[in-house]
Amino acid sequence: IRPLFDGIGLLPFSILFFAIVVVLTIRPSRVVEIIGKFLTPALIVGILILIVVGIVNPIGEIAPSTSSNIVQDGVLAGYQAMDILSVAGFAIIIQNSMVQSGWKTWEEQRPQVAGSAGVAALLLAVVYGGLTYLGASTGSAFGNGLDQAALIVAITQELLGQAGVVILAVVVALACLTTAIGLFGATASYFER
Repeated sequence: IRPLFDGIGLLPFSILFFAIVVVLTIRPSRVVEIIGKFLTPALIVGILILIVVGIVNPIGEIAPSTSSNIVQDGVLAGYQAMDILSVAGFAIIIQNSMVQSGWKTWEEQRPQVAGSAGVAALLLAVVYGGLTYLGASTGSAFGNGLDQAALIVAITQELLGQAGVVILAVVVALACLTTAIGLFGATASYFER
């Protein structure tokens, strides 16, 4: 997202970002609604546009991997996104939201949790599978010297042009925002108790 905020220092950007996080999490009952109705759908639509365009108009052929530890590299790269850590935060928020919505017992909550987990698993499989395909089909086109961030920007630039890079920046900002909201809300809930 750096190109969208060129000229703004890290401190002012961080203050602005976390001010938005505070505004969106100040009312815990609205957190799940904000993330579920607005942020996550926008995030998913942006990623799916990139994936569909990459499948319809592939940049290159799928090339053999240059890594000898594909799974290890993937796990380490995925861990940097803090997805695993934010799950605990979102679990607390979702649990509190269910109780506030009237589902107080586990028997009442179970169908909601199962449905949410199923949708989340399906969407994560589609998103990460699609991004894996994009990386595999463009690995030889851009060379081996790019890190993950530079590679996804290069792929987006090639597939969607500069407008796509702006969409990618919005998608990344939304992903960071939802993760920060989850962690912030869970931390606030913990300290409140």
